[in-house]
Amino acid sequence: MTIPPDRLSSKLLEIKNLFTAFHSNGRFRTVVDGVSLTINKNEVFAIVGEAGCGKSALALSIAQLHDVKTTKLTGEILFNGHDLLGFSESQLNRIRGKSIGTILQGNIGMLNPLQTIGTQVEEGLIYHTDLNKEIRKDRVLSLLNAVGLNDTEYIYTLFPHEASQEVRQRAMIAIAASSKPNLLIADEPTKDLDIISQAQILALLKSLQKETKSSLILTTRDLGIALEIADTIAIMKDGQIAECAPVAELLNNTQHAYTRSMLDFIYGKGE
Repeated sequence: MTIPPDRLSSKLLEIKNLFTAFHSNGRFRTVVDGVSLTINKNEVFAIVGEAGCGKSALALSIAQLHDVKTTKLTGEILFNGHDLLGFSESQLNRIRGKSIGTILQGNIGMLNPLQTIGTQVEEGLIYHTDLNKEIRKDRVLSLLNAVGLNDTEYIYTLFPHEASQEVRQRAMIAIAASSKPNLLIADEPTKDLDIISQAQILALLKSLQKETKSSLILTTRDLGIALEIADTIAIMKDGQIAECAPVAELLNNTQHAYTRSMLDFIYGKGE
């Protein structure tokens, strides 16, 4: 199912009173606790918080990538006005990759070890387009080039374990961007990369977002990264949103002590 855009609204995604709970040790444990957020079309939205705060669970709840047997979701996730929590798995599968692209943490685990990088980038094109095999191959090489990879014919043939972490991360971005989704979700895409690679990946994500006029949700532990790339930042703590504001407002009119401590650390006042 392809969701038509609502041209009368600037809102792309509305999350209303969302609770996400994981089953563990015989009970459900809430990790996303009553979150409400709005992400507009053509917006870069960063969710910032320390490890374990629930930001990854929140991001992945949007595309419902958790195990349904051990995860409980309640609330509303309105994408172009349609509540994704009411969608069947087959409906969600048509949206994932086509309308919503995801870049997950731990890229070597997210890529199929038994398939080449080229084959995995091509999968979305097979599922979501009518392109023939030859055109798909050209499109895959173009995508690999677009995410900053050279010698694309060679990279096309590599298995994930044969590629560097940065190449795998760029391949994940190519997979997520292959169908030009309306929303791209990047869960800590710069984690464990060196500073130069981090800057390159952020620049790439921003460039793709501008080119496709999509919305980008970025999760990160680093408020400095969010300040570089985002239009709006949500600060997450203990499963809840402590503060959410456009970047200028967050800097000039900080409302929460937790946010202030993060800013003080960045600007040297917490030393």
